[in-house]
Amino acid sequence: FAGLDPRDGPEGAPIIPDCAARFGCRPTFEYDGGDHAIFVGEVIDFVHGERAPLLFHGGKYGRVAARPPAIRPDEIDRDGEFGRYFIGHMLSRAYDAAFAELRREYRRRGLRSSEYTVLVSLGLGDGCTRRDLLVRAANGGVDLPLEAIEQLVARGLIVAADEMLHLSLTGRQLLMELMAVAQAIQLHFEDSLTLAEMTQLHDLLRRLSEVAPRDR
Repeated sequence: FAGLDPRDGPEGAPIIPDCAARFGCRPTFEYDGGDHAIFVGEVIDFVHGERAPLLFHGGKYGRVAARPPAIRPDEIDRDGEFGRYFIGHMLSRAYDAAFAELRREYRRRGLRSSEYTVLVSLGLGDGCTRRDLLVRAANGGVDLPLEAIEQLVARGLIVAADEMLHLSLTGRQLLMELMAVAQAIQLHFEDSLTLAEMTQLHDLLRRLSEVAPRDR
């Protein structure tokens, strides 16, 4: 209770400031529940605010979230309603917003998105073959053109030794600079969202990737 400034409610129990809701009760009945006592109270005072309540369910804490409203077919083209609620559009806008600064940085260094992905994929280990590099990128959901690899070899950012590819010193330095930008973006999101929201976001994105429709 450090840092709180509770005051007494009309029934004499303390009120915690800025709570989501408060039920002030007068004791009316006590029942012996064996290893615990059950108290029944008569509500004589009720206060609620705009805060979302914290719930405990299934052994975990959670929050109440409103379900997006259903969209009728005649509303799809009206005022961009479909784009506001279709999960694909929302994810696309979020992706663009999250990558905007990083995209500016690697383009400023003369890289295309496929070449940036090659640098990141190759930086995950201590070198690999072209085939293994394509597999690494595919595990991240990216199809890499071989042209992107050859462009980085030509620029001296990747060194090809026999069948193995390695980042050159210049390529590794460039990757570290871009990872610093990515880390700054990550910290911005962590500062803007609560720990519970970040955890929930990670869980939801991972779950969404598992249940998304696949090509048949």
